[in-house]
Amino acid sequence: MSATRKTTTTTKNNSRDASSLLQSTTTTTSSHHHNHNDHNNSHHRAQWERQGEWLMKLRTYRDDLIAQGSHGWDLMEAMTTLNLEHKISVFQSQQQHQQHNNSSSISNSSSTSSRCPHCWHNSNSCICCDLPKLSHLERLMLTMEDHNDGYRVKFLIVMHSKEYLSAGNSAKLILSLLPNHSELFLFGKRGEMDRLLSITTDTETDWNDGTGSSCSTRTMILWPDKNARSVHEFCQDAIGGKSISSTATTTSRILQVIVLDGTYSQARNMLHSLRKRWKEKDKPLPKIVQLRPTTNSVFHRAQKNYGKAHRQQQQQEDNDCNEDNTATTNNSRKQPLAMRISTAEACGVLLMELGMPQEIQDCIVQAVVVNNKALNYARRSDEIHHGESK
Repeated sequence: MSATRKTTTTTKNNSRDASSLLQSTTTTTSSHHHNHNDHNNSHHRAQWERQGEWLMKLRTYRDDLIAQGSHGWDLMEAMTTLNLEHKISVFQSQQQHQQHNNSSSISNSSSTSSRCPHCWHNSNSCICCDLPKLSHLERLMLTMEDHNDGYRVKFLIVMHSKEYLSAGNSAKLILSLLPNHSELFLFGKRGEMDRLLSITTDTETDWNDGTGSSCSTRTMILWPDKNARSVHEFCQDAIGGKSISSTATTTSRILQVIVLDGTYSQARNMLHSLRKRWKEKDKPLPKIVQLRPTTNSVFHRAQKNYGKAHRQQQQQEDNDCNEDNTATTNNSRKQPLAMRISTAEACGVLLMELGMPQEIQDCIVQAVVVNNKALNYARRSDEIHHGESK
């Protein structure tokens, strides 16, 4: 697919996203038609009008860019950046609306309540206090770094724009649990991918960090590619090999892990775009590494979308036990869909494959479960509220 055709598709998707948002807002407004709370009704009417104005603005902006000759990567970044700015504006307006309601003692539904800037849930279902303690996780990470030849793991989260500020997203958990070992990059936001490229360029050389110590960085991309290396193979080549300087008095080794955060199709498209961007800049793409998860995902989307594959996987393992008295755990026997895991879980699996303790993965899985429960609570609250509003 050419860059122009791909960008046109991206632009159409962005337009459809805005149209879907408008339709969702219209549906929400309709469901409150019989609500006697005049303030909430007027708020939803105003919200509907704002979304209509936004949709027209988005289409006009796209047409103007194309008329000016914008195409390919530049057009995609411009459209995505505008979408993100709008999403942030809506997020902030929700907070301001809740503050106004609080000051006016006006009751409000969970659908328009203030949202936490960290976990992205509504304030009445915020999970920040229920997550594992940060200091404990960070201490575990630092302790293991001291015992793994001194290399430091840092997750570079490349998040799809549709995932940003979504309460159901899992990568936000890594950003909260391991703030000193993670960094967020919004895919499509103007300049973000070039910033990512700039910090992953010098992966095959050593450089001085200004203190007289040698700092060596290696980068991998997590993705289940058929030609991908295993974590062990990557470590043998990059971390344990002679390519990392061993002559300096103090050597700081940084393992940067690019994690593609989105649905499977979104992540695949992001990887395709990164390949093209790296090639345009005449830079080698970091090595692709595939994980070997041994358990099914607890992530809410995986449970919903891959539940059938999970059940087939369990039936297969039960059959293996009956036939051989030993459960087969070879990944070649596992259902591909059943072994798809969330971004947060993937980070935990990688740390385990690097030799870090099970406790870190357990904390991450616990955080995913906590997030699932908050989503269920919010859904039930919305159902109750809409039932009372009819």
